[in-house]
Amino acid sequence: MVFRIIPIQLRAKQPLVQWREYQQRRASEREVQEWFAKWPDANIAIVTGTLSGLVVLDIDAGQGAQSLLRPERAHGPLPRTVEALSGGGGGRLERNLAGKTMRPGHPLDYWKHLARKGVPEGERNNTIASLGGHLLWHGVDAHVVLDLLLCWNAARCRPPLPE
Repeated sequence: MVFRIIPIQLRAKQPLVQWREYQQRRASEREVQEWFAKWPDANIAIVTGTLSGLVVLDIDAGQGAQSLLRPERAHGPLPRTVEALSGGGGGRLERNLAGKTMRPGHPLDYWKHLARKGVPEGERNNTIASLGGHLLWHGVDAHVVLDLLLCWNAARCRPPLPE
């Protein structure tokens, strides 16, 4: 699947382009190159909906999780997926229309548990990549991230990945 993307302000949700037309069509390679030449530090947003094949369920803080109880009682629990915390304290469940997880993201308790517990063989590559992405997203310097991941690998991966 190729995502339909648009540029957004760094560490914000504000689009840098008029995004509605990209619900109907994918941006051309030239458009994307022009955007990132103009805004080299822009973040990337994925346009969701039918054409992208991506569904995001935004769960507001407070009563948001409670609002899921009635449909889950009627139809069963939602399939397991990646969950990401939102800036307002809520969360997002992100899946494509075929039910596959589309992007990483976990609540803070997941990261705390992972940092202490580590991971077994078979989960190491994806987990260390996800942990690195989480740290980079939160503004940790890339060199510091590398050092932290090397230490975490040695201490918490069973067995450690080769350096």
